[in-house]
Amino acid sequence: MKFPPRIYHRFFVITVLVLAAAVLYRNAWLGDDAFITFRVVDNFVNGLGLTWNPVERVQVYTHPLWLLLISGAYFFTREIFLTSLFVSIAVTLAAMVIFAFKIARTFTAAMLGLGLLLVSKSFIDYSTSGLENPLTYLIIVIFFSVYLKGQTDRKALLYLTLITSLAALNRLDTILLFLPVLVFYFIKLPDKLKSLKTVILGFLPLIIWEAFSLFYYGFPFPNTAYAKLNSGIGTWALIKQAGYYFYHLFMRSPVTALAIACAVLLNLRFKANRNFPLVVGIVLYLLYVLKIGGCFMTGRFFGAPFLISVLILSQYRRDRSHRAAWVAMGILIALGIFWPRTPLWNGADYGTGIEKGDWLRGISDERAAYFQSNGLLNVSFSEELPNTRWAYEGRQARKNNEKFISRCGIGQLGFCAGPDVYILDCHALADPLLSRLPITSFKGWRIGHFRRIIPQGYEATLTTSENRIHDKDLSRYYDVMTLIVRGKLFSLKRFKEIIKMNLGFYNRYIKAYLTHPLYDLPYDEVRHPIAPGTSYNHNACRLLGPGGIKIRFNDRRKDPRLEVSVDCNDEYRMTFFDDTAEVAAVMIPPTWLKSGGISVDTVQVPPAAADRGYDNVLIVPVKGDGAYSFGHLRYIN
Repeated sequence: MKFPPRIYHRFFVITVLVLAAAVLYRNAWLGDDAFITFRVVDNFVNGLGLTWNPVERVQVYTHPLWLLLISGAYFFTREIFLTSLFVSIAVTLAAMVIFAFKIARTFTAAMLGLGLLLVSKSFIDYSTSGLENPLTYLIIVIFFSVYLKGQTDRKALLYLTLITSLAALNRLDTILLFLPVLVFYFIKLPDKLKSLKTVILGFLPLIIWEAFSLFYYGFPFPNTAYAKLNSGIGTWALIKQAGYYFYHLFMRSPVTALAIACAVLLNLRFKANRNFPLVVGIVLYLLYVLKIGGCFMTGRFFGAPFLISVLILSQYRRDRSHRAAWVAMGILIALGIFWPRTPLWNGADYGTGIEKGDWLRGISDERAAYFQSNGLLNVSFSEELPNTRWAYEGRQARKNNEKFISRCGIGQLGFCAGPDVYILDCHALADPLLSRLPITSFKGWRIGHFRRIIPQGYEATLTTSENRIHDKDLSRYYDVMTLIVRGKLFSLKRFKEIIKMNLGFYNRYIKAYLTHPLYDLPYDEVRHPIAPGTSYNHNACRLLGPGGIKIRFNDRRKDPRLEVSVDCNDEYRMTFFDDTAEVAAVMIPPTWLKSGGISVDTVQVPPAAADRGYDNVLIVPVKGDGAYSFGHLRYIN
């Protein structure tokens, strides 16, 4: 029996989709950041609200829609590791099925498009990982399938706006990929007032969520946005970092980078006006990635624009005028098949070869970093998952009934510790106060991992539920923040403070705090010597902000010399006080060490201070590389 070509075509497409399922399974993994969301999922399903630490309402996730989807599955399974992985695989496969049977213009386009997706490290890596990318992929293909129908009326505008609204609910910044299409439709439609009403109606899901977020959390955006975008790092430094992020993509997944470039450039050549808004969306999104400094996860932010690029390329006709698009897709697939890190050939040993410890300017191959512990091919189903040292530490904290932990890596540890352990995140992703404070060191930072200095008295405040923050201005700010994130939901006073906080009424307290010494310590706490060459960010040292460090002596001193240790390549000013009266000051110039780190200097006390006496000193950084650090101060007999 002779079957029509359509049957053969479907058979081959289905075969490739089965291969895709196998590739996704073999590459499936979970990153530590996913467990930040999973802790909220666990709290939510168990009736503790959409919270990280149940005692306070802080939005630590960037993807409400993804969180709700995972929560729905977790409600039935009560197991997060395998549940999240198989939900991710299923959602990604659904996106690929819609592409192959609803979007690809021809059988050849479907095969080439699927081939491109399977050899893209960025696309496959983040088709799992526990993050929201799979749902973004599904929303993109649904949006594209509606857009392809070519209807330019208010009904189509409503559908596209509604889908865009869901995309923004899944991750707010992806809205840039869709907005140019909505603008295109809005311009085409004659009745602008009715069109505007249609747009507002379509955006209702997002509007409702933002209203809920403002009411429940007290803020319109996730706490992670404030933590990452409030670092204090200059725009040009972020753009430079993003340049490394783009370079990292090209070196690790050139298929992804070149496919995006081809979609943009071929659209300009063929003047395919219908694709133009999609290309504008890609460009806008990439410019946004450039502005925020990229990400620490190589390729993560490129999966969505890459998928749209593949969808665009799949629309070109198989004729001489569009042959360049087909040739480009074929060449890219060939490149992807033979590229060393192609997902097609990765197995259980991924993360043990050259990709292990891959690191460039704070950008890493996250799947390589976690695949040996959290890769689906490497886990033992007889063990409690995840099975890592962070997870073990979290379970031990739960077992030992610990109530407070301060850490910088909070994902797996936080999820496994459970809701009864309050976890202070020094990267500020889960902390409403620290996320409003800029970082104090502009050296050695990593995107998304901006470590904050814990204000004096803050840990005591969290463990006792009494405001013990030393700085008066920061203490006032914390009181307002506490009312917002811990106060009664329907308190009228809380609503007033939410409005004032979001309008910036209390920013003056943060500005004032930053001009004060970050530390106000007695002499006995800083007199223990620090060895020369000790790293500036060693636990024994204290990173300094513009306000420096204040040291109080036990009595009035008249010592002519003091020994002080500070970061070797910076200049500092030491000011001597008699109570609150400034007596004298002296500069501490850089003392360069080949090894870098802390240098130990002898300071000659100015005669005016030595004669009158002094009972406290203030050490303030003047200039240097932005990474200021203090080691110790002691008398010289």
